[in-house]
Amino acid sequence: MNAEKLFLDGNQVADSIKGKLMDRVTKLSRKGIVPCLATILVGENPSSKTYVRMKGIIVHPDTKKELELLTRAHD
Repeated sequence: MNAEKLFLDGNQVADSIKGKLMDRVTKLSRKGIVPCLATILVGENPSSKTYVRMKGIIVHPDTKKELELLTRAHD
């Protein structure tokens, strides 16, 4: 069996996904819909509970400008 090699540029893929998501987020925001990311934990697996608990939570004041938040999101 002769398999062809495929090289995947993770940065290029990530940039493409980010661009598409930013377009979708912008369109939703214009409609008054604020997208967010949430974690849903099903079950009682201790490792999963630790993973969810260890996720960072960043809280910004409601006075922060949209551009500041978008800049932070891209970092």
